[in-house]
Amino acid sequence: MHSSLTITGSLASEVTVDADGNAAAVVRFRVIMRTRRKDPASGLWANDRPLVLPVVCRGRLADNVLGSLRHQDPVVVTGRLRICEAGRRPYIELEASAVGPDLARTRAEVVREELAA
Repeated sequence: MHSSLTITGSLASEVTVDADGNAAAVVRFRVIMRTRRKDPASGLWANDRPLVLPVVCRGRLADNVLGSLRHQDPVVVTGRLRICEAGRRPYIELEASAVGPDLARTRAEVVREELAA
């Protein structure tokens, strides 16, 4: 059983295209998540340090993300965390199963496509 994680934030980069070992469509982008908290001592709001998380999408999801999202767009991303190896340093990325605009912070128009039978 795989646990999923949902994050909200903004695209911290443009969507880039590459290929995996099977030459399938793969896109990557980074999401920046900013949080604020109220300082109990002063009562003032303060920004926490932002967190940036790499995201990878495959197949039809990758095609739709590439055609729909741009740098700084507000998004909601659901997927599972993976630990990846790059040289000597492992890193974490979110392998997305769903990506969409954050409708609490933007408007979007849905374009429905016919699914092949």
